[in-house]
Amino acid sequence: MNEKLFNFLMKLPKRNLINLMSYSLDLMQHYNGRTKTYCIATALGCKQVDEHIYSLPTLKEAKERTEDCWPF
Repeated sequence: MNEKLFNFLMKLPKRNLINLMSYSLDLMQHYNGRTKTYCIATALGCKQVDEHIYSLPTLKEAKERTEDCWPF
């Protein structure tokens, strides 16, 4: 996980962060070869720009997406 993603996650409220990590862990368990960054980015709804580069959503979008435990 890079510093930009880490700083973005620290801006999320604690409840949303817990929901995000719960969903990310569920994604990781489906296929063990996925990276932590990929699972977190997918749970946040990031757009994949390049193989390992993601564009972050706005903080408002991230809060809405992680409001409940299963955003999909």
